[in-house]
Amino acid sequence: MILNVDPTLATTTEGYGRTDAFGRISNAIARGDNPLPLIAPVSFPPMWGMEFTSLFHYNGNTNSVIMRNIGQSFGLGALLLDDNFGSTSNVFNLNKLEKLIYKIKVPEWNELMPEEEKLAFDQDHKTVMRGCEVYLQRCWTCHDSAGKRVGPNKRLIDHKVFGLKQIGTDPNHTIIQSTPVIDADGNKIPFRQALFTLTKNIKERYLELHEEKNPELQIGQRSKTLEHWGNFSVRGMEHFRDPFLGEDFSDEWLRSLFALGNGEISDERFKEIKDELSYMKAINSLTGEAKSHHSGYIAKDLAGAWASAPYLHNGSVPTLWHLLSKPEHRPRTFVIGCREFDAEKVGYVWNTSMANGAGCKVTSDHIFSVDERLTADVVINGQRASKLNKSENVYKFNHEGQTVLLTNGNGNEGHPFYVNDLEDRKALIQFLKMLRPPEEYSWKSKPWYKIETVLGEKALEKLLAAGKFPAKDQMRCKPVSGL
Repeated sequence: MILNVDPTLATTTEGYGRTDAFGRISNAIARGDNPLPLIAPVSFPPMWGMEFTSLFHYNGNTNSVIMRNIGQSFGLGALLLDDNFGSTSNVFNLNKLEKLIYKIKVPEWNELMPEEEKLAFDQDHKTVMRGCEVYLQRCWTCHDSAGKRVGPNKRLIDHKVFGLKQIGTDPNHTIIQSTPVIDADGNKIPFRQALFTLTKNIKERYLELHEEKNPELQIGQRSKTLEHWGNFSVRGMEHFRDPFLGEDFSDEWLRSLFALGNGEISDERFKEIKDELSYMKAINSLTGEAKSHHSGYIAKDLAGAWASAPYLHNGSVPTLWHLLSKPEHRPRTFVIGCREFDAEKVGYVWNTSMANGAGCKVTSDHIFSVDERLTADVVINGQRASKLNKSENVYKFNHEGQTVLLTNGNGNEGHPFYVNDLEDRKALIQFLKMLRPPEEYSWKSKPWYKIETVLGEKALEKLLAAGKFPAKDQMRCKPVSGL
C-alpha cells in the first residue's frame, strides 16, 4: 500500500491540489479490513486565517490543532510503524509548521498583481461600490466574520456552518467520513471516537519515544509544551464532533468524551468545558429537523477568496465567475494544474485552448471531470451502494439508518446564491478583490469602503456581539475618501 491507497477500492481521481484526506487517514490508522472508498476528495484549503478559526476542515468537525495535524500527516502519507502507535508523523515539526502558517497573510490583490491588473480608486471605485452592495445582498450574512468571538477568551472567529440541504454541494466529504469504524470484535465505534483515541495514542507514543532527547517533551515540561502545540488557552478542550450523525451534548456524553482523551474531569473544569464549547453545541443543533442537517460545510470569510481557486470544497468549479453562475452554466470539464491566472473571471485558465496558449502542456492528467466514472463498486463497511442510474454517478446508500445519496465526489452543483445580472457579477468580483479581512488579519493599506448600518454603530456592535445580523436593507456601503 502506497500513500494509504488500496487499488481495489472505488477511487475518484484526485488530481492537482486535492486529496481524500479523511478517507486516507481513517484507512491508514483505523479501518483495517473495512477501508472506505476514496470518493470524497477535497481541495487543499487556503493556509491563511488559521490561527483564529474556531473549527477546522470544510465541515467544521474539530477545534483541535494537534488532532488535525497528526490526522492530516496520515492523509498525506505518514505511516503507522507498529502496534504501539509508533509512526512516521513528526509531531514536534508539525507544531513548527503550524506556527509558520500563522505568518501567512491574507493575500491582497493590489499588492500581488502586476500593474496592468491592479485596481485604481479613481477609475474603479464606482464598480467596487456596486459590488459591495451586491456583496451585502448575496454574501454578507453567510460569509462575513464581523460579530461575536468564541472560545475560552473569546478570540476565535465563529464561522457559520450550513447544512447539506441548504447549501446543496457535493455530500460525500461530510457523509462518508462519519462512517463508524468496525473493530476486531465486529463492534461499531463512532469515527470521531476512533480518530480521537488513535491520534491521542500516536501523540503520546511520540512523546515517549522522544522525551529523552528533547527536554520540552519530558514530564515536567510536557503540559506546557502541549498547551503551546494545541493553543488550549484560545481553543479550549480538544473536541471532534460528528458533523453528520450528530451528538446530544448531554452532560453524560460530554464526560465520556473527555474522559476518553483526558481522564476524569472535576465538576469545576467540566463547567468551564461546557462554556468553552457552547459554540459547537449551537452548530450541532443547526435546525430542529433531521440529523442530516447537522452536516454541511463552513462559510469562511471571503477576503482572499480570489486566490483560492478552484472553488467549493472539492475544487469542482474553476473560477469565481462560474461559482456565481447557475450549475448548468458551470463547465463539466476543465484544465487543472496550469498556473496561468485569469484575472477577469478569477481563477486559473480553465479551458484547453487558453491553457495551451499560456504554454501549459495539457495531458489527460490535467483534466478535471464532473462526470468521471468510478471503476469499482462503492462498498462501505461491507454494504454495496446501489447505482440509481447507469448513466449517472449517483449511489443510494443506507447510512446508519438514513437513506443518503452519494456521488463520485466531483459534484459541482449547489451554492445557490447566483448573481444572474452580468454587470452585478463583474462588480462583485471586483469588490471581492478588495474585500478586507477580519481585524485579526488586518492589512496596512487603506480601505476603499466602509460597511455601515442605518441602525448606528453601537446598535450594530450589539447585534454582532450577540451573533445576529441586521436585515440586508439596514446595511449600506460607503466609499472611503482621502486615499
